[in-house]
Amino acid sequence: MFRLVIVMSLCLFIGNTTAGKKSRILDSLIVEGGKEKSRVPDSLIVEGGEKNKVPDSLMVGNGGKTRVPDSFIVGGRDASLSSWPWQVGLISAYGVFCGGTLITYDVVITAAHCLDGSRRRGLSVVVGEYNRYFWEGYEQYIPVKSFNVHPNYDNNFLKGYDIAILFLERNATPSYRVKPIPGIAHKTLYYTKCKCFITGWGIKSMVRLPSAASKNIESKTDGYGHLAVTLQEAEIEVISNSKCNSRRYWDGLVKPTNICAFHKKTAACEGDSGGPLVCKVQNQYILVGVTSWGSSSCMSYPTVFADIAKFWEWTQDRILQYRMLVREIKTDDTKLEMEMNIFQEK
Repeated sequence: MFRLVIVMSLCLFIGNTTAGKKSRILDSLIVEGGKEKSRVPDSLIVEGGEKNKVPDSLMVGNGGKTRVPDSFIVGGRDASLSSWPWQVGLISAYGVFCGGTLITYDVVITAAHCLDGSRRRGLSVVVGEYNRYFWEGYEQYIPVKSFNVHPNYDNNFLKGYDIAILFLERNATPSYRVKPIPGIAHKTLYYTKCKCFITGWGIKSMVRLPSAASKNIESKTDGYGHLAVTLQEAEIEVISNSKCNSRRYWDGLVKPTNICAFHKKTAACEGDSGGPLVCKVQNQYILVGVTSWGSSSCMSYPTVFADIAKFWEWTQDRILQYRMLVREIKTDDTKLEMEMNIFQEK
């Protein structure tokens, strides 16, 4: 049975730590709940710290008058074929629309806002993908059997619970292009001296807030859909939440369950919604964050991620419940389908 190693050390940590120790977790994680669309509150702090109205129609895939810009990596570079084997693409009837991280061979972690009502139907993932336009033989398309959205998400990514788990119908087949992330952050640490990266193709549906450089949200997307052909990577610097929440940047919008990253020279626009923020610790990459939201002016504001460590105990408990449920009813296919549907919609 595959087990995920949890790294409990860091590149630079201020405060108490158990550096050097390792823990293990059962081979999956979870999240629960979730309903339909993500909604931005009427009043947000944007544009140089001044309060401005953000239209109610600023939602994921809401079809309203104000469109949510695509996500993409600016100033990044082509990744090598096997650099990020845990990178996942979420697929619906509309094509690839979000990113994710393979944490075990049958479990993917992504953003809650990626799972609005229309995208839940016929949901699948692709692993082993590199070039979006060419079949290379390493790609694997796997249906999603069940998914859970964090119960506190409440259709509002600004609450700080923009995280979800996908349970796959079958295990992905291991290859040099398909491997789970080596570790998951167990404690909230300061990765200020780590090499951290975001990855993705620039998938649509990134939830962004307008900045001073973007009077018109729709105008900053370079055609609203110029995605990278090959998987992109960009180095990015994790910053403190206090800095991220300063008047210069997000002025109080960032929650304790978030983590921020920023790099002016790289000008990263978060990669894919739901995609990974990873940092290299003790010579292995660990999952630190899940891409949630940011600014349409990529160079001006930090990107905000769900802080994986803040969901540790809850995710551990939920996955155990899920695994126990599957084992308990695996001999009765009818009951299995009924229980899965109930579990999925809680």
